[in-house]
Amino acid sequence: MATSRTHRQRSVSNAEGDKKVPLQHAARKVAGKNEEKRVAMEQKENKEGKLSRALLDIWHETRALTYDLIKETPLEKLNEKVDRPGLNTIAKHIYELALVQRDYADVLLGKHADFSNVEGITFRNEEYVARDKQELVKMLEEADAFFGKVTNSLEDWGKEVSVFGRKMPGYAVIDIATSHETMHQGQFVMICYSLGIKFPKSWVDA
Repeated sequence: MATSRTHRQRSVSNAEGDKKVPLQHAARKVAGKNEEKRVAMEQKENKEGKLSRALLDIWHETRALTYDLIKETPLEKLNEKVDRPGLNTIAKHIYELALVQRDYADVLLGKHADFSNVEGITFRNEEYVARDKQELVKMLEEADAFFGKVTNSLEDWGKEVSVFGRKMPGYAVIDIATSHETMHQGQFVMICYSLGIKFPKSWVDA
C-alpha cells in the first residue's frame, strides 16, 4: 500500500511538472519576442539617429555658405534690388530664411506651421532694408540657436510630423530645410551675376 501511495504521489508530481514545462516554454518565448522587438526598436532608433546627424551636418555646411556670402558682400549690394517681385534683394532672402527656419523648428516640435509669416515679404512686396551686415548675421544666428535647441532635444526622429499637410518622419524636415536653403542660394547666384557681386571662395570651391 505504501508503495502504491508513493507511486501515485510521484505520478501527481510528474503531472504537475509536465504542466509547468509548457508554461515555462511559453514564458521564454514571449520574453524572446519582447527582446527581439526591443533590439529592433533600438536598431531603428540608432539608424534614424545616425541619419538625422548626417542630415544636420549637411545642413550646417549649407548654412555656412550663406554666412560666407553675407561676410564677403558689401552691405549696399545685399540691399540692392533686382528686377523681380517679392524677394528682390539678398537681404530679403536672408530675412525669409530666418523666418522659415523657425517654422521648421516648430514643425519638429509637433506644432502647426503654415509659413504665413513670410507671405508679406515673399509675395506682397513688403520692404526690408538691412541696417548693417551684423543685423543679418544675428537674424540667422538666433534662428540657428532655436533650431539647434529643438534638434538637440529630439529623441524620436522617426516620429511623424506634418509639413503643408504631408506626413513625414522628423528627420525629413532637416532635408527640406537644407533644400530650401539651397534653393535660395541658387537665387543668390543669379543676383550676384546680375549685380556683379564677387562670389566667396567657399562658393567657388563648392
